[in-house]
Amino acid sequence: MSKYTEKASCYVKQELNLSEEKREILAYGMETFISVSLGLLGVAVFGYLFGFLVPALIISLTALAAKGFTGGAHCSSMGRCTVVTIISFTTLAYLGFNILTPSFGLIITFFIISVLFVAAYAPVQVKEKPISEPHRRKLKKGALMFSAFIGTAVILSYFTFDMRTVLYITAGFLWQSFTITPLGIKVIAYIDAFLKLIWKGGKIHEEG
Repeated sequence: MSKYTEKASCYVKQELNLSEEKREILAYGMETFISVSLGLLGVAVFGYLFGFLVPALIISLTALAAKGFTGGAHCSSMGRCTVVTIISFTTLAYLGFNILTPSFGLIITFFIISVLFVAAYAPVQVKEKPISEPHRRKLKKGALMFSAFIGTAVILSYFTFDMRTVLYITAGFLWQSFTITPLGIKVIAYIDAFLKLIWKGGKIHEEG
């Protein structure tokens, strides 16, 4: 798939007279969009097949929304990024739907850990999409505001007793915030290396 996005970005570069740096950023954005779209589709399919479509979508959409502000670890190919997205969100949905018992204590624990990770590490950048200092501050502010939004949902869960939905939200937020930590980045790198043994993909999404 990466060869097609490379060709597309080269075509746009010629048409718009873009620099090579901007072409690389464009190619990265195109591959990210495709990877996210395929990942969501896969999560929806597996969630539907195993009976937890709604939890899977809530978790994945929360994590992806947070990632827009926090950045995060990537695999070394779009295909592996897609596979990791499907596996991680489907697993989280299964745990949230079948294993974990919703409680305010568990929800608040997920939330506090997530906020600590965000405050310490967000935003993480990749070399294909460098972040200027003003933009970094804007993303940091956005990440903290997103955290405040999640915090509001946590508080409301205590009064409305809709704790299972909020558990899914905080689980997605926790997973995404974990992927911006040094340990989370290493975990994704190890998974990526394992997948390389059984499936080789293109040359994208390398972590900066």
